[in-house]
Amino acid sequence: MAHRPVLLVVEDEPLVKDSLALGLEDAGFEVIAAESGDEASYILPRMRRIDLLLTDIRMPGKINGWALADMARSRRPNLPVIYTSGFSPQQGRDVEGSIFLPKPYRIGEILNAIEELMSGNEKMSSINEELSSANEELEVSKEKLQSLNEELLTVNAGLKERVAELSRTNSDIISLLKSTQFATVCLDQKLTIKHFTPAARDLFYLAESDVGRPISQIRSRLRLDSVQKDAKRVLRTLGAVEAQIESDDGAKRYLMRILPYRTLGNVVAGVVITFVDVTPVTAAEAEIFSLVRDLRNRVETMERILDLLPAGVFIAGNDPMQHVQVNRYGIRLLGEKGDQKGPRDVPVPYRLFDHDRELAFWEQPLQRAALTGRAVPAMEGRLVRRDGRSVDVMMAAEPLFDELGAPLGAIAAFIDMSERDRAEKPADVPASSERASGLSRALPDQMGSSDRKGIA
Repeated sequence: MAHRPVLLVVEDEPLVKDSLALGLEDAGFEVIAAESGDEASYILPRMRRIDLLLTDIRMPGKINGWALADMARSRRPNLPVIYTSGFSPQQGRDVEGSIFLPKPYRIGEILNAIEELMSGNEKMSSINEELSSANEELEVSKEKLQSLNEELLTVNAGLKERVAELSRTNSDIISLLKSTQFATVCLDQKLTIKHFTPAARDLFYLAESDVGRPISQIRSRLRLDSVQKDAKRVLRTLGAVEAQIESDDGAKRYLMRILPYRTLGNVVAGVVITFVDVTPVTAAEAEIFSLVRDLRNRVETMERILDLLPAGVFIAGNDPMQHVQVNRYGIRLLGEKGDQKGPRDVPVPYRLFDHDRELAFWEQPLQRAALTGRAVPAMEGRLVRRDGRSVDVMMAAEPLFDELGAPLGAIAAFIDMSERDRAEKPADVPASSERASGLSRALPDQMGSSDRKGIA
């Protein structure tokens, strides 16, 4: 539905204003009326649309018709204006797109003037709209060209940067492949060679012309006959395959890994085969195994010696509050069954007496040697067994140190004096003090520092 033209009618005579408004409304116009320029100046800013201004020139108030028309045209240029007055208009105020009608006038004259002004205004508006549309199209085309040019410049700069980046990356990859010590062969999904590092030539008979050939046609210097089968399994399962293989002459060992070759888009495009020389690692593992086996044999030998000694041997670590290790003879001295092979852990403290005085925990020879780092000479005492009975013993202790001289614990020797007293030939048995002292000195000398650390 077309909108009716909106007219602002300003007339200070109420009868003329009302008559004019009724006539214009009957003619199909929407009329907004005011009785003065001041009132119209208040109404004008609040009008969302105005198609023509019909105003008397001389009106009461501060704003006359000329000023009101100027005000209206400042909001809408080229606004059609009909001036009316019972007096002659002032010279020099006629403007384009306006008509002056002297009073009195008929409604037909007003309608003719309106038709004339609005027709010319429509033509001007049409021309202006066409020019404006053409200008907007030109501006849009210009902006599109500028935008396209800027995009082309941006794309060109990005391409140049990308080419430079790809060139640098390619150089880095080539340099890395040439300098790496790992033999690497890249295969596509058909298991033909895509790339290989220079180190791969030490394991395969490869040349630059072999790129594109199936790996099955390449001879190797390895005891290997399952590369193609393993590569197919990796492509099928997308899992890794690892295996240790030897060179033809058996002088070197390699760890072979076959992994899926994935692109940046996480697409599997083949496999990567790497060979890492693990010959030094394998030799080191064999040496470590030999040393561990030798150490185990030495420990077992020492345990046998401790079980065969006719004296109780007590060994404490660097924390004498913890359990101590006691050999088979010492277990029997404590009144327990000693059928177990090798040293056995026993809880501390055990009860020791010097004549009738019970020794405190830290006064016992083993703990004194461990805590002070000094040897405890041979002394006689009484050891209380688990069943409450006592046995007279000769005891001595020596501290233990590691290869750096740090305290490692202590070792003590206990000799049952009652067995000496029951001996048939006392002359064949050395003096008790000399025997205990000699035994306490001999035990640490027989044990290497590594053996002592392992037992402690």
